[in-house]
Amino acid sequence: MGSSGRQAGAKVLGPGEAVLGQTPLRRRSLPRDRIIAVLDEAPGPLKADEIWALASVHRPGLSIATVYRVLKQLMADEQVRAVTLPTGTQYERCPAGGRPHDHPHFLCRQCQVAYDLPSVLFEPQSLAVPFQIDAYELTLHGLCPQCLSTPPRINI
Repeated sequence: MGSSGRQAGAKVLGPGEAVLGQTPLRRRSLPRDRIIAVLDEAPGPLKADEIWALASVHRPGLSIATVYRVLKQLMADEQVRAVTLPTGTQYERCPAGGRPHDHPHFLCRQCQVAYDLPSVLFEPQSLAVPFQIDAYELTLHGLCPQCLSTPPRINI
């Protein structure tokens, strides 16, 4: 132990952090709780500005900078993961227990909304290839049910 009473090499925790075992846990905050709720209610991954717009309904004054800071913390805590789609980086909740898992997404070419799809649509371990597959990103493109039911607009 050093003269400060801390073990040498021990991680210094920031404000609002506690340790359970070896995992730093962050104190709950209203913006953090609201961002988690927005992601839990989403049908698929969301862009940071979409998260900000939805969270701001219940948390007026929430800044986009706070959204990015909370997303960064949630990713470090393995509660959220970033998904790279043709429309840019989007964020989604990791399943309960923390570990992110790969699964396909559907991206509507008209409204640009991304949806989660069940993992059973694509099982990389069933491929007969001589590769070790560590991760995958699969995005299907087309029209979502809402856009399919909307008649096309004709510009005159």
